[in-house]
Amino acid sequence: MDVVRAPVRAWAEEILRGLGDPPLRNLVVESRPESGEVEVVLWFPDGTAAGSYLQAAMTDAEAVVHLADGLQDAAVEQALGRPLPPCPGHPHPPSARLVSGVPAWACPRTGGAVRPILAPP
Repeated sequence: MDVVRAPVRAWAEEILRGLGDPPLRNLVVESRPESGEVEVVLWFPDGTAAGSYLQAAMTDAEAVVHLADGLQDAAVEQALGRPLPPCPGHPHPPSARLVSGVPAWACPRTGGAVRPILAPP
């Protein structure tokens, strides 16, 4: 993966919109050129934060899944456990996974894709 800050920020913003756009948050995306990584940190007003490091060896699809997983954890915690995004017909949230090579939200119970994490280009 050619980890570049601009696409990672766009991915993170789209993922956050899909998670209900947690209010009063600050998204920080920083490149680490020496390691080829991109660090993504989501800060909340109470001082809590959640972060993800995207490694240079990741494919774009793997990076999106990793990023979605970390952002989902932070959003669910801020939503006091409410499932984000909702998993149709279930009380749990879907999991970020690769489904046929596409980053998708998938039901952890059935394994079936709920929807793509990012809108198709």
